[in-house]
Amino acid sequence: MRCYVRNFIRWIVAGVLIVFYTLLIILWQVDVPRNQVSQWHVSKDGVANENNAKTREFLPERAPRSILDLENENQNFKLRIPAQVTSTAKDNFNNPLSTNLNDLFISVKTTKNFHQSRLNVILRTWFVLAREQTYFFSDADDPVLSSRTRGHFINTNCSSSHNRKALCCKMSVEIDTFLESSKKWFCHFDDDNYVNVPRLVKLLQTYNPQEDWYLGKPSIRSPLEIISRYDKQQNISFWFATGGAGFCISRALALKMLPIARYHLAIQDLVMK
Repeated sequence: MRCYVRNFIRWIVAGVLIVFYTLLIILWQVDVPRNQVSQWHVSKDGVANENNAKTREFLPERAPRSILDLENENQNFKLRIPAQVTSTAKDNFNNPLSTNLNDLFISVKTTKNFHQSRLNVILRTWFVLAREQTYFFSDADDPVLSSRTRGHFINTNCSSSHNRKALCCKMSVEIDTFLESSKKWFCHFDDDNYVNVPRLVKLLQTYNPQEDWYLGKPSIRSPLEIISRYDKQQNISFWFATGGAGFCISRALALKMLPIARYHLAIQDLVMK
């Protein structure tokens, strides 16, 4: 009799645990908000004000989206840039010291092997923020990409290799194309970079394009050293902003680089070396 009662109690306890565990699973899967999110009041200058925060309320979580979904949103997309950029763009149009989106020349270096795998991603993401300011420089023709970029796809006729001569060849064509424009800033990126266009505009607004500016990030811990072209016995050291991380050059500095950075002069110099 005792054995029967003991087994009965065990079955009761096991059943209760199973029911309790099942209820936990059901409650966990219910789609209810789990976090409280504050809605901050945004002033006219675009700065959040904690004192004017609205009452906390629950907001539903946004479902994850695939990058392919952006292709269907391109036509309805509106550029969102900081308030200080849009509000002063008209006033600063004739001001040579100001900077807005139209003052940028964004250059993307690529190669024929990455036209499909990398450029398609760019065209579906940050390119929609700067269609008229972005140009692609490659080593082969691509009618499809030329059409999708509205003619902003340039075949440099340079080698597709990754040696110094080929890289300098492409860079020279990029600088030539920039100098032929009236843009204030030349910003170079590789085809595996994601560019935060509004943040880039906001950053360049803090610099004077009529001064010599070379903005970027070095990838080495010490200055680069090379042999002087004028004195083979002398070494020159300088910081180098790696192109793979992206860099920007003011027009004032680009004009000073003109004697050695133009296409035919740069290639001639490399051949002589």
